[in-house]
Amino acid sequence: MPEYLSPGVYVEEVGSGIKPIEGVGTSTGAFIGIAERGPVKKAMLITNWTQFTTTFGGFIDGGYLAYAVFQFFNEGGTKCYVVRAAKGTATQPLKKAEKAFGDLIVRANSEGDWGNNIKVRIDAETPAPGATARADYFKLTVLYKDKEVEAYALPPSGSKWTTRGPHARPTAPPLMPLLEGPSGLL
Repeated sequence: MPEYLSPGVYVEEVGSGIKPIEGVGTSTGAFIGIAERGPVKKAMLITNWTQFTTTFGGFIDGGYLAYAVFQFFNEGGTKCYVVRAAKGTATQPLKKAEKAFGDLIVRANSEGDWGNNIKVRIDAETPAPGATARADYFKLTVLYKDKEVEAYALPPSGSKWTTRGPHARPTAPPLMPLLEGPSGLL
């Protein structure tokens, strides 16, 4: 510290030890809003519009989240976090739509009224031309807003599953995008 021997005004620079603010990436967006479906109150990393529509659904009346995320990716955004907000309280939380078909329980994979648009149809197996139908097989079809999204030919326990659809997994029990668990839905 310098020694001041006479009165006057002195200027002394003292290092504060604080470094200037460094630049950080600003390319990651965050959005909170009302969506058709998807996890509630949980931030999900979304890297493209298709992933958003698969997870949260599309454009809905009264909800602007899809519009904001669409425009983010349309303007060159590459990744964002999305949180679905929904009406509900601790005393009246949102519920997952659910319905039982004998031993088969079908349950929507996230809360909200969107699950009421899911339908499941169970039919006898449709054999290939020239083949005969097997009595112990059946076909399970999942419809969303009356459009077929998944179809499964289900054999007896322990056999392979035959599936078709955008998320089909031919050698294991399918993980249905609109439903949860190997047995779950409406």
